Amino acid sequence: MIYMIIYSHLDYQFLVLITKKDLYFYLTEDFERNGFCYSCLYIIKRWILDVCGSERAKVLGYLILLRKCEYHHNNKRLLHHKIAYFFYKVRLMRLGAKLNLRLPINKIGYGLRIHHIAGGGGCLLYCKSMGNYCGINSGVLVGNNKETTDVPTIGNNVMLNTGVKVFGNIQIGDNVNIGAGSVVTKSIPSNSIAVGIPAKVIKSV
Repeated sequence: MIYMIIYSHLDYQFLVLITKKDLYFYLTEDFERNGFCYSCLYIIKRWILDVCGSERAKVLGYLILLRKCEYHHNNKRLLHHKIAYFFYKVRLMRLGAKLNLRLPINKIGYGLRIHHIAGGGGCLLYCKSMGNYCGINSGVLVGNNKETTDVPTIGNNVMLNTGVKVFGNIQIGDNVNIGAGSVVTKSIPSNSIAVGIPAKVIKSV
C-alpha cells in the first residue's frame, strides 16, 4: 500500500515512503531520472564505478542512502528500523560531506535528478517540501533569509540550475525553470521561466 499526503497549498501529491514497495518505487523513479535503471545488476555496476571514483556512482549512492533513511525513519517505532536508521544516517552524512551535498529527509518527492554536484560547489537544500520530478545542479542553495526562519516550498517538475539561490518563506510553483545564477526572494508562479538577481519571470510556458 502506498500512503499519500496532499499539500493543499500547491495541490500536488507527495508520497510518504512507508513500505518496501514505496522504497523501490522512489529509487526506481530517482534512477530513471538520472539515466539509469534500478536493478540488482545496476547495483553491482554502481559498486564497481564507486570503487573507480565515479562522481555519478557516488551521487546515486547518496540517493540510495537518502531513501533508505526515509524508509527506516518512517518505521522507527520498531527497534530494528531505529538501528538501521542510525546506521544509514551516519553513512548519508559522511557521503554528503564528501560530495558537499546535504538534502533533508522526508521533504523531497520521487524522481529527483542531481547534476554535477561534486565538481561545482555542492548543494545545500533546506525547504518545507520539494515536489516530484525536480532537478538540482551544482552550487544550489535553498534556505531561510535574514528576516525569517521560514524556508521555501517547491512544487513539482522544478529545475534549479547552477548557482541558484532560493531564500525565505516563498513558493515556487509547478513546472518552473530557474536560470543559472539567479537569486529568488519572491514566489514564482507555475509554468514559468525565471532568471536574474533578483529573479523575475521572463516567460510563461
